[in-house]
Amino acid sequence: MRRLVVALAMLPLLARPASAGPTLWGYQGLVTMPDARVAQERELEVGLQAIALRNRPMAMAGFARYGLLSGLEASLLYGVPGYPYVTGGLKYQLLRPTTTNPTAVAFGATLLGVPAAGPVAGTSYFLSLSRDLGRWGSLHAGFEGDLSLNTRLMVGMELPLGGLGRLMLEGWGPQTGSAPYANVGAELSPLPWVRLEAGSLGEPGADWLTRSYFGGGSLHGVLPEYSQWFTRPKATPAPGPGPSPAPSRSGASPGQGVQPPALPAGTIIGRVVGADGTPRAGLTILLVGTSKRTTSNSSGYFYFPALPPGSYQLQVLDRSGTPLTTATASLGTEPVIVTLPLKEGRLPSAQEQRGSLSGTVADAVSGAPLAETRLVVVGPGVSVLVMSQANGQFQVIDLPLGDYQIRAERKGYRPETGSAKLEAAAKNPILRLMMTRERS
Repeated sequence: MRRLVVALAMLPLLARPASAGPTLWGYQGLVTMPDARVAQERELEVGLQAIALRNRPMAMAGFARYGLLSGLEASLLYGVPGYPYVTGGLKYQLLRPTTTNPTAVAFGATLLGVPAAGPVAGTSYFLSLSRDLGRWGSLHAGFEGDLSLNTRLMVGMELPLGGLGRLMLEGWGPQTGSAPYANVGAELSPLPWVRLEAGSLGEPGADWLTRSYFGGGSLHGVLPEYSQWFTRPKATPAPGPGPSPAPSRSGASPGQGVQPPALPAGTIIGRVVGADGTPRAGLTILLVGTSKRTTSNSSGYFYFPALPPGSYQLQVLDRSGTPLTTATASLGTEPVIVTLPLKEGRLPSAQEQRGSLSGTVADAVSGAPLAETRLVVVGPGVSVLVMSQANGQFQVIDLPLGDYQIRAERKGYRPETGSAKLEAAAKNPILRLMMTRERS
């Protein structure tokens, strides 16, 4: 219990998940409509909402939602108006979005054990589809039904509010004994770990001027892995404030130990530096094909947390929106570190010589592939951390030509190093790193 209290107190210090907030009834979605997005694993959100339903006294509802497993979200709600006891919900993501197909499909059950009463739907099931439209927001559609198999359609739209939050619009179709109605709400994030929300609720058969209202707030973040809660930290110096290996121009050696940042899974952490290796602040970094963008801080660092596995293209823009450079990051289930060197004032031309580096990590004795192995790749103006996949393979693309050093690190194994040369005649070398177990 003590560790749980400490974890809740640490919420403001944890990384912000790139996901939507909870609906009025606790599960993730728009105003009252569940969408197809789910909390990432170990993501926790706790909050409180005030609900003023028409012709009823104001009620308070406390909620919590948590990412139990990858693709599975659970929620608890206390104080549903008229039913002061704990109820729950579950949501499972059937189809996960990718960079090429940003569509998600999920099904679930909500308000478990609550009888229907007025605008409170009671125990219900749903199937929803969500489509990311990039900078334009997202679209949502699906249906919800009760235990008597009485269903209604639901559609919604989410519009970004300039990076400060989102505007939510949703409509519910007719149902046996119930007319259609619509809801509208807004959510703001004044701090990365805080959400504030308010909205107007329609009721079946009521006009647009006869509304109910709600408002509230929540704290959210990603809890550490369970194993870290019970493991005594080693007495080693804490890593410095710069979580990215320094560019090769600074003389950093790939043979030095690597301390990966304590970030949630699926995070791209990067640094923008100039041609001379100095940090560049105030530049916009765009995740191409999505609505996600951020700005480099005074040390040149930027973060994209809570991303699904896949290959992502990063683009750096100056203050006028002119592209300066691009890079590609291959993301698995662990954080990936990338350094973006600028060639001042222009975007690298397509004619520039670029290459890639790929290979396999395997056990030196059995030859079995080693997944989730950290590989540090350091070359001319480039420093990248990637993870090997389930088949032991890794790949880093869009690299300038030159000499590269690769260091493989995995718990229970001795570090292994290798080297490669990208040149015009051999722009795509393939490595095979064989790792030896440490003696117990």
